[in-house]
Parts: sequence; C-alpha cells; structure tokens
Amino acid sequence: MTDPVENGVYFLADYVYSDNTLVSSVVNDGYAEMASKVLSTIRLMGSSGINGVEVNGVAHTDFETLASGEVAISNLNIVANTPFTIKFTTN
Repeated sequence: MTDPVENGVYFLADYVYSDNTLVSSVVNDGYAEMASKVLSTIRLMGSSGINGVEVNGVAHTDFETLASGEVAISNLNIVANTPFTIKFTTN
C-alpha cells in the first residue's frame, strides 16, 4: 500500500488569524479532488464588534453576529485549494 503523505497525494492548508485577518495558504496541493470542493461558510468564535468583512479585498455583506458572539460568514464560494484573505472590520 502506498502512503499518500510520502507520495505527496494530500492537501494541507495553513490558517493564521492575526490582527482581525484570517489568511489561508496552501502548503501542499497534491489531492486533486480539493479543486472541486467549495468553502461556503466560516464561523469565527469569540469575536465581538465586527461590522464589516472583506474577502480577498472585496466587501462581503453576507455575515451576521449571533447572540453567542460567533460571527458566521456565509456564501463565500471559495474553491478549497485557493488561498484567501478575510479581513474583519471592528467598531
């Protein structure tokens, strides 16, 4: 049996959240099916006072802050193996 990791047949992304910005970068894009997967929703826990969202430099208005403090960003439609940047504007 072949090992996917040894052969590079896997997908690995790195996600970093700092200064109200979430950045995704692709570390290894060896799993072809990731190109057919779509990231639709991101949930940011423990945030408050968010009044704006930008996805890759474009304003994104489909977000809401829930009573729990969670921010739900919907309808992103980002292809899973595509790097992205999401900036959050706060009060």
